[in-house]
This record gives sequence, C-alpha cells and structure tokens, in this order.
Amino acid sequence: MSPHPVFDDKSSLSGDKTFDGIEKGGTIDTQVALFDSEAQLRVFNTVSRFLPEGNEHEVFWWKVTGRHVARMMHEAGYSEQRQGELLLFYRFVVVPRLGPKPTSGDPSFRSRVAPGVGDGGPIGYSWRWGTGINSKPLIRHYVEPIGNLTGTAADPLNEIANKEMLWELGKILPTTSLDLVWKFAAHIRPTLTDEATREVAGSSMLVGLEWSPGESGTVDVMAGLMTRAPGQVSELMSTIFPNAMRDAYGADVSLDCLNTVRDFIETDPHGSYLTVLGTTAIDCCKPETSRFKVYVTTSNTSFDHIAAVMTLGGRKPESAKSLAQLRGLWYGLKGLSPDFPTSTEAPSLLIANGDGTAALSNLNTSGVTFYFDIHPKYTVSHVKIQVDVSKHASSDLVGIEAVTGFLQRRGQERDARAYMNLLRGMVPEEELRTRRGLQAFFAFAIKNGEIDITSYFLPQVYRRFDYIQAEMNPSTRTGQRRSRFGSLD
Repeated sequence: MSPHPVFDDKSSLSGDKTFDGIEKGGTIDTQVALFDSEAQLRVFNTVSRFLPEGNEHEVFWWKVTGRHVARMMHEAGYSEQRQGELLLFYRFVVVPRLGPKPTSGDPSFRSRVAPGVGDGGPIGYSWRWGTGINSKPLIRHYVEPIGNLTGTAADPLNEIANKEMLWELGKILPTTSLDLVWKFAAHIRPTLTDEATREVAGSSMLVGLEWSPGESGTVDVMAGLMTRAPGQVSELMSTIFPNAMRDAYGADVSLDCLNTVRDFIETDPHGSYLTVLGTTAIDCCKPETSRFKVYVTTSNTSFDHIAAVMTLGGRKPESAKSLAQLRGLWYGLKGLSPDFPTSTEAPSLLIANGDGTAALSNLNTSGVTFYFDIHPKYTVSHVKIQVDVSKHASSDLVGIEAVTGFLQRRGQERDARAYMNLLRGMVPEEELRTRRGLQAFFAFAIKNGEIDITSYFLPQVYRRFDYIQAEMNPSTRTGQRRSRFGSLD
C-alpha cells in the first residue's frame, strides 16, 4: 500500500512535538495526591443512609457498582444535587434489574456487555472526554437487564427483561421515545426457526443510559439490537436496514447515508477488509434526531486502512491535523515508534505462555471495530473507531496512559487526572500496571477537526470475584490496605 497522502507533510512530527503533533506534557503520577476516596463517596454515603436495604442481590450491586457510579460522577464534576438524583435513579431503576449477585467467578448467564472483553457481568461504564478543554466529561452506562426467564428456553434472547426496562424508561423519562426501537427490533430480531441459528443465539438487546451533568431530570436512552443469525447478518446492508428505515422513518426516506457506507464497503479496496456485524444501536428519541449505528470489524490494522475507513475512502474528508492526532493515539496504544510505516499492519500483541515462550494474542480477531452513524438527514455518515485495549496494550495502564497523556498535552490535565482518580478508587494501581480487564475499549471520532475520545471500562464483578468478596467482608481479609467499600455508618 502507498503511504497515506496526509503524511507527506512531516512538519507535525518534528521538533519538540510528540508523534501525535501535540506538545509533550507531564505525567499524571505527579498529581496522585489529589485523589480523595472519601470525597468520591460522600454523596453515595449520604444517600445510602436513608435507603431501604433491599434484598441480598440489590445490596451487592448497590455496594459494588453504586460506588463506581458515585466515584464517576464526583470525578466528572457533576453537582451534588445531580449526583444524588442520579444515584436514586440508579438504585431504583437499574440495580433491581442486574440479576442475582455473583456466587463465583463464573456467571450463570453471560451478558453481552463488552463482548469479547467483558467477564459476563450485566453492566459496563463509559466516560466521554469530548474534544478539548471546553468539553466536560459525560457518563454513560450499558446494561443488560437480567430477569427470571433470562437464558431459559422461554427467553433465550433475553428480550423480556430488556423490553420491560425500555418500557419503564419510556414511561418515566419524558424525552424517551421508543417508536423507532420497536420498528427496528421487528426487522432485526433473530428468527429461531432452525438449529444452526439456535446454536449461535444469545442476548439480542442491551440498554444504554447517558447521564448529562447539568440537565436535571434528563437521562437519554439507547437500545442495542443484535442478531448472530448468518442469514440475517449477510442481508443487513442490502435489505434489512433499508426496510427498517422505510418502516421507521417513512416510505420515502432517503437512504443516501446508508448507501454511501454500503458503497464504501462493497467497492473501496479498504472496504474489502470489513465484516458487517449483526449489531446496531438506536437512539430512543424522536425520529427527527434518532440515529442508528452500523457496526463492522476489520482484519487490517495499518493506519492507512484506519484513516481510509474514518474518511470513507475520501467520501468524508478530514484534515491532516486530525488524522495525525488519530495516528498518535493509535501508535501510542500500540507502543509503535513515530517512524513506523503507516502502510504496515501493526504487529500483534505478544503475551507469555505458561512455559515462558511468546504467543500471539487473539489470532483470529483484530480488536478494531468501527461504527457508522446513520440518519436520513445525513449526507455522509459519522464514523467512530473502537479499539479493544486487551488486544493492543500490554496492560490496562499502558493503554490508559497513551490516552491520558494525549489529553494532558491537549490541555485536559484535570480531566485526565480525574479519570485516573476514578480508576484508583475502583482497583489497586498494581492491577492497572500488571493486568488487563478493567479498561475495555477506547473509541475515537473526529468532530469539528478534533478527536472526540470515549473510554469504556468494566466493574469486573466476576473477574475480580474473590477480591470483591474480601473487600465486602473485611474480617476475612489479610493485610492492612484500606477497603474501597468504606462504611455506611
């Protein structure tokens, strides 16, 4: 492959700049002293004093994930009033739907939250930094509700609990509209009429919740829809999505945005590396603003390929500066030198076998996915890349520091430090340095010429089962390190 044209000008890679074209900054470690675990949980502890305890399952999820949620909002700078409001929403709307508490490191039902990275837990978190110093962190959660029939022959797709939660959200949140969700779901729902499809069937829905920091009473909702039926996946772009759009938006709906993506996938040389996944997500709002997403994975990890997908092969032009910054993030996550050729595929991550020899990690998957935002009013899709940290960084901390270092150099030192403080409240720093699992993905989009960055991370209630049990029962612990669960007294 020939070099990508935006890199003919090497000026952004010279002088005192790093390879992402941004001035070098200091390390986050110099600011660890500002981490205050007790302050992170102040509102949580106040709210908890006056709440009914609930059953043993609700107690577990509230004590573990409720604290995570509280730490997120504190570090993101949400007002105490907003924190209290959203903690109550979380306790009474989300917690009762997280299912039975873990009893071992193996889930009785493996959720599709963060597929390929997650440990089967029913919830994942995200933290969006936005595009620069004028952005404020935005928190989202991704939930797969667990009900009495989840995973049984009566509900193998786990639809009942998901639909019940969406229905409830539609009643209590005035900005939520479910019309498009139900129409898309009818087209995308897996048909379990043959054994081959039943064998690959699994969770078919997820619920996303976005908590804005300043708008009291507002929670935005997204619905994820999935099919793994091969016959359906192969027809998504050509038949199923067009029919769903006509049903949802109207018979005369413009398909230009969808067709541009389809044309890129089918005719561009870089499109040949992409595989359409049986996944979409729909904004639960009015059709005038509700988008849906087309997810694909790729078998190519060269930056030229990544740039081609992000620009849809030139159909969506982006500046050389934006692509240079994106390259800096990709190279930072991979640990590549600045002069690594953009036309060369990034090497696979090496991990150690039990006998000390090196082994390729995840040989069959690249750990890179893209999604395209589709709406009839768009002439061209918005594009986002999502990188699986477990497949591209030697530890969680290596991946995290590649991104937070970028943020620091962009002037978002406070937001970078806040995220590190959040993670230090969730797990010991030694785990961040030596393990992978908390940090699931990083996602990057180009918005108004800047890189819009989102982190996806996990509570690891199964992967860290033994540690969490020890934290919740301090009398069984050895050592002197302070419990992250504190006290509600």
